[in-house]
Amino acid sequence: MSLTSKTLLGTTSNSWNYTSDPVSTSGWYGRTSGKQTVSFTMLRFVGRIYLEGTLESNPDDDSMWIPLKLDGEDYLEFEGELEERNINGVLRFVPTGFSGTKYFNIEGNFTYLRVRIYRDYINPDGPPTGQQGYWSPVDLEYGYVTDGFLNWL
Repeated sequence: MSLTSKTLLGTTSNSWNYTSDPVSTSGWYGRTSGKQTVSFTMLRFVGRIYLEGTLESNPDDDSMWIPLKLDGEDYLEFEGELEERNINGVLRFVPTGFSGTKYFNIEGNFTYLRVRIYRDYINPDGPPTGQQGYWSPVDLEYGYVTDGFLNWL
């Protein structure tokens, strides 16, 4: 069996809060192991990232989604500050948040997954002037990694 890879969230920058579209997972296709790997790649990211799953066949309401545990929590939180920098003669605010990639193995026969970026807890009035950090595509793979090896479904 070949490994299936899908993008949960495309590259986006300067979005304050964002929810991805639902992406069908291995459970949708009748696979019963429920083992999948999700990777998040970020550049100077500040905020919370939720990975949410559902068992519904048509999840059209936020109440149909549950947060999946990442490092034992309902979300990943990355702290940082906005730093003033003079870039080519223009004063800009650049975040000093997390840069890198995080991988998570999840298990569950979810029909769909989605990613939610949430930042209102930082500033309830909305985004400050400047950038809030970037994320690269969030990828989902039907398989899981242990000790550096991919285990096929």
